[in-house]
Amino acid sequence: MFVFQSYSFPLILFFSLIIKMECADLWIISNQKSQINSISLRDLKSLFLMKKSTIKGIKLSILEYRFDSPIRSKFAKKYLNMNKRQLQDYWMTRFVNVGQSEPVSKKNFRVIQYRIKKQKNLLSYCFSDQTLDPKLKVISITP
Repeated sequence: MFVFQSYSFPLILFFSLIIKMECADLWIISNQKSQINSISLRDLKSLFLMKKSTIKGIKLSILEYRFDSPIRSKFAKKYLNMNKRQLQDYWMTRFVNVGQSEPVSKKNFRVIQYRIKKQKNLLSYCFSDQTLDPKLKVISITP
């Protein structure tokens, strides 16, 4: 009984994080001063796969989470229609064929939020239950 009790809290925490990840929606975020207020799903995919860098005449950069991050897997599945392995294969092929590396990636939301506050036309994403800094805004996605 002691063994079960000593592991019960970490297990509960682990499963609550899994549930949060599956239930929470994602927001596309940018600097409040960015001229982008909405983006089409097609443009979003092209931007995050680095096939495009200009949307509506505005040059944009993206900031990703690291590959081992659950939020990146959820984003790839939802918006890029790729699982983690497909995304890794995509970037490997892109590097071999075009010489293009994957986008800059950061460890966590705090670092991403900090970078977006400092750079006007930088896009990223976060879980919708995150508290956004007032210098950030949510970008709507259009069909």
